[in-house]
Amino acid sequence: MKELNYNIKFIDKKRYLLAKKSSTKTILFLYTKYGWDKALNNKIKDYEAFFYIFGSIDPKCFDFIVPLTIEAEEYIATHRNLFPKKSYSIPSKFCINTCNNKRKFYNYLAKNGFVEYFPKINSNFDYPYLLRKEIGVNGKNIYIIENQNMEMAYKAKFASKNYFTQEYIHGQDEYTAHIISTNNKIIFFKVLKFTFQEKYFIKGKKYCFNSKKEINHNEYKPIFEDILSTMNYEGICCFNYKVINKSIKIFEINPRPGRTLKYFINEALASYVDSIVEY
Repeated sequence: MKELNYNIKFIDKKRYLLAKKSSTKTILFLYTKYGWDKALNNKIKDYEAFFYIFGSIDPKCFDFIVPLTIEAEEYIATHRNLFPKKSYSIPSKFCINTCNNKRKFYNYLAKNGFVEYFPKINSNFDYPYLLRKEIGVNGKNIYIIENQNMEMAYKAKFASKNYFTQEYIHGQDEYTAHIISTNNKIIFFKVLKFTFQEKYFIKGKKYCFNSKKEINHNEYKPIFEDILSTMNYEGICCFNYKVINKSIKIFEINPRPGRTLKYFINEALASYVDSIVEY
């Protein structure tokens, strides 16, 4: 039996040994900052779950590896020799870099014939419109520009090469599609609808949604599959988008698990493990 390496809590070591004794599969969740363990606490079935910052524990001790952050994915991509081949599924470095940068992702969509599914950028927009940073999470560094005074207030950001402007898509409903893709096929697809009270909002920490529910958006699944297959995307991701006149407008793709995946975590893990074992 493999022994756990350094920086392992005593209570985790006990759980690990019990899991091995009972032939329960172990999953190591790798992340950057604390918080995911609380989000998934007591939700995971069929596996014994462990949560550690990447680089702090020997991954070869575990049956499966799930990177929860982009930094963890990049760590695996750079140190593949440390990880058993059939223990994880991650996007390529190209996919991570392209998807993590909102402007690069837009340019990729435009180049590959998907521009109709993305809001316009860097044009002369009516108010309101968005000023957003190329790279960001949880709605940070995105601003709703409603008038000329706000344009003056964010003058430095407008001049920065790290920011771009984007068309504001109206509507109180925003959607998150949680996806697992392998061999250019989507094998896991769950969508949540978030409804907001505010007329103008940015999904994230600043604005709280009024309601949340799972919905069937299988009609849009082929679009996401086509986008992911053009870049040979492997692993977990999530799309944020709105629907206007039965057409989707994608704000971003996160090349990592979205936090609301916790509502489907056991179904997702089953598909994730299948993608590793069967393909």
